[in-house]
Amino acid sequence: MEFHLEGIQQYVRFMSGYAGYFEGLAGEEKEKLDALLSNDLKRIEQSIAQQQAVEKKMSQLEELRESLQKEAGFEGMTCQQILPLLDGEDKAELEWAYKRLSDAVAAVKFYNQKSMSVCKQNLQLIGSEAVDPAGPSTYSPTQKVGEGYAGAKLFDKKI
Repeated sequence: MEFHLEGIQQYVRFMSGYAGYFEGLAGEEKEKLDALLSNDLKRIEQSIAQQQAVEKKMSQLEELRESLQKEAGFEGMTCQQILPLLDGEDKAELEWAYKRLSDAVAAVKFYNQKSMSVCKQNLQLIGSEAVDPAGPSTYSPTQKVGEGYAGAKLFDKKI
């Protein structure tokens, strides 16, 4: 395996910025949860629109991380495998970035789980069930009206 000093330094700097991005993302996830709890439709819609942009940005950053990691000579390795190969300032900076990234990812997961819980509770309050993403499609040539759609019973009620 061949390592490239300049590539390593670029990768380490990137990882510090990558951790910063996820720290900011944790704040956005908290804002999403706050929006859901507020029941303010405008805030919720804004949060959903932001989420789509965030997912695209995350995908781009992950591609860049993989590319920089490959250029540094660390292709396919985890941060835990990379750290013992470094020393000095690069090692210390990558350790700090990795800790920040781990903490930020944990916070993002926490807020996301809370948001999903709020969504499920809200669906239960309106008499619907959470839609199973792996469930049947909402239409097929032989399907009866309302069949296969978890929220269908809400619309089948007579008023």
